[in-house]
Amino acid sequence: MSLGMAWPQKPDGLNGRTYAVLAAGLSLWFVAEILWTYYRLGAGIDPFPSLADVFWI
Repeated sequence: MSLGMAWPQKPDGLNGRTYAVLAAGLSLWFVAEILWTYYRLGAGIDPFPSLADVFWI
């Protein structure tokens, strides 16, 4: 057994939950960015406060 060998991580336990929370946070951030961009560039309105703020928070 070599110390340099990388072992794959199982999706359960702390690592799985960490990656799930990270993925959920990045998804919410992405949705907020898309909504803010639509309000600002597509609709031409000042998006404060907006639905995007809900996803950012």
